[in-house]
Amino acid sequence: MKYPQADLSKLPEDTRFPLLCIVITPDVLFGKDGIPLNGITFLKKFMNLHQYGPKGELGFSDTKRLLVKVSVIACEKPDKVMDFLERLEKNGFEEYFDQALFEVCFIGDDEYAITQELPFQLEMLRADLFLSADDELVRIVLAEGFAAATTFTKRQQIFSLEEETICNFTFDFDGVVGDAFSDEFFEEHGLTAYNTNESDKRDEPLTNGPLANFAKKIMLLRSLFPEDVSLSPVILAINTVRGSVRQMRVLKTMQVMGISPDKYCGTCGEAKGPILHASGADIFFDDSMRNVTSALKYGVFAVHVPFGEKNKKKSEPVEDTPKPCQKTVKAIQEFCEGCDDEEDEENTTQTRKCENCTRFGLKDGLATCVKCGKPSEKYNKKT
Repeated sequence: MKYPQADLSKLPEDTRFPLLCIVITPDVLFGKDGIPLNGITFLKKFMNLHQYGPKGELGFSDTKRLLVKVSVIACEKPDKVMDFLERLEKNGFEEYFDQALFEVCFIGDDEYAITQELPFQLEMLRADLFLSADDELVRIVLAEGFAAATTFTKRQQIFSLEEETICNFTFDFDGVVGDAFSDEFFEEHGLTAYNTNESDKRDEPLTNGPLANFAKKIMLLRSLFPEDVSLSPVILAINTVRGSVRQMRVLKTMQVMGISPDKYCGTCGEAKGPILHASGADIFFDDSMRNVTSALKYGVFAVHVPFGEKNKKKSEPVEDTPKPCQKTVKAIQEFCEGCDDEEDEENTTQTRKCENCTRFGLKDGLATCVKCGKPSEKYNKKT
């Protein structure tokens, strides 16, 4: 399907171009061994949105009114520039250089370059988002007030430039688009108090989170295309663990922010990876490493926003395995034939996994001999 050109007449007169600028470090594109990563797939799709913008001479994009742009800032010594440029050439970045959609600069790796020059460069580039595999660098940039997220090493997926480009930006809400207050309230007071709090404050919008302004810029770009999502090369989606009435506060907050997503999903605590894969997310932002890990396992370019109290530790993938329920049920303590003459049978309380855990792919716990651990045939029945 051929998507229509962006309607720039919808933009305010004082709009500055490029409309969206993403700044990255080289490790978003290539691993330490030079292997292309899936950051390339996302960024090529992002830059290919230029084809829906205004055209200049020879059919190229109008460089003064670019819809999108990517800048690479390498906190490395310039002697590494040749290797990096050769990798870019081998991976088809020449046309993006030619159309001024992609640029590279090296600022050095000393403390001054990282703490002083990097924020200055981001300000000069009017960066809407900073991506890096260096978690410490991301935290520095976040502290300076820029939208930023940590990427992870995943091999590049197959991507055909001949296909019509669709770029799906999917965001978690709490701690990403909105602030982390509700998440922190849940961690401190528990689920029951959290549900009550969110219900009581359903009409009280949350304040902006670290990626709120970036989400608003995506919304601005999205507004240049028809409301019918099938006619837009840009998709804005929200994927949150909230469910039922707890979603009302999110919806109210988005209304105040002026964000109207094409897709909205409340997973009610289920794993996000399968849903994100099915919905075609090209990039997913979340402040929970468990959700990021789940998405990575399903091939989604998922990035971590290290924001809030729960993210004081370094961003690292975690096992996407839910903690088993330790519901306590009454069971009969039984001994197998080889052990039953050593102690008498008696009623006792035994910890078992509740049958609700089967929805996570786990089997019910088994009543076993407390001596040798063999399963009990007599008492292994659902209680």
